Amino acid sequence: MKLAGFLLLCSALPFVHDDDVARYIIHFRERSFDLSAYRHAILASRPAGEVAEIIAGYERRVREDQAELAARVRALDGRVVAQWWLINACAVEVPAASVERLEKLPGIDFIEPDRVMAPMAPIKTATNLKHHAADALQAIKVTGKGVTAAIIDTGQDSDTGGLKRTS
Repeated sequence: MKLAGFLLLCSALPFVHDDDVARYIIHFRERSFDLSAYRHAILASRPAGEVAEIIAGYERRVREDQAELAARVRALDGRVVAQWWLINACAVEVPAASVERLEKLPGIDFIEPDRVMAPMAPIKTATNLKHHAADALQAIKVTGKGVTAAIIDTGQDSDTGGLKRTS
């Protein structure tokens, strides 16, 4: 029932290029770095250039950490399409039949299909209760009980380059 309620809120469409190639998100167990430098820089409101240098370093490190996997993906006639330092994961496109081989590689925590999620309820903005159709969803017994949602926010405002911090 929980899943059924969730599906009322979102439609999930797998990201598939054709019948044989699909996109997956691969999550790793470990990485060779932590995010403390980034955290400290954001909390201390360090200059944008300093934050950019930290991020560039993380991007280099994640490519190094995931280099062996990238080579194995290429060997399976696939490609790495994105690598993320913030969540320790990457997106790959591989023949669907190859995903079982990827799951057996060392260091992989889990693999999930990459899906486009779109709200099915009309959401104008999330500024308050009146703007997200909660009453309509609760009327059909969709309460959110047992559902976990995550929002990944770096803490860096969209205008960091101009140093116009919002807080």
